Amino acid sequence: MEKSIFIKGVVCLFAALLCIPAYAAHNASKLTEDNVRGFILDITNKASSVDSMDREMLELFFSQHLHPKSFFKSLVVFNIPGYPSQENKVFYEKPDYIESLIQAKNAVSNFKSSVEIKKIKISGNGKKATVQTITSESAMLQVPQSGVVEAVPMTGSSSCEQTITLNSSKIIQLYAAVCRTEMSFD
Repeated sequence: MEKSIFIKGVVCLFAALLCIPAYAAHNASKLTEDNVRGFILDITNKASSVDSMDREMLELFFSQHLHPKSFFKSLVVFNIPGYPSQENKVFYEKPDYIESLIQAKNAVSNFKSSVEIKKIKISGNGKKATVQTITSESAMLQVPQSGVVEAVPMTGSSSCEQTITLNSSKIIQLYAAVCRTEMSFD
């Protein structure tokens, strides 16, 4: 039971790893399919190395590449062997999202992800884009069990609609991510 409760809490944090962007600033005079695609691919690339990033680098990047009113919402369905599937809704605004990433970073190792960009729609003025993605993730979850930490393999798939914006300083920012995530534990 202790293991199940811990896993349920960390699943919400793991879902937050879906949108970790790169450290380098993404500047543009307007959004295009190419620079939005590059931004999303950088998100995935950095998500794969989250367990090796330090807190300061995460906070520095997010202060620049998350819109001040950004939010992240997901319905997480998780499957734990021996238990019925469970659903959990998560919602984070920018400060809580950043903190959840830091907590998730400390709870997982060997995090890997890949993304398939299904659709990019750019607004007429080039300041907003809607992106539909499917992301696959895997990691080892560090679960405390009877005084010992056990590494539990987990995999996930997320279908997301993300809103990307261009701020007044011409920096590409993530404004929103609305996802459905399916997680499984081995």
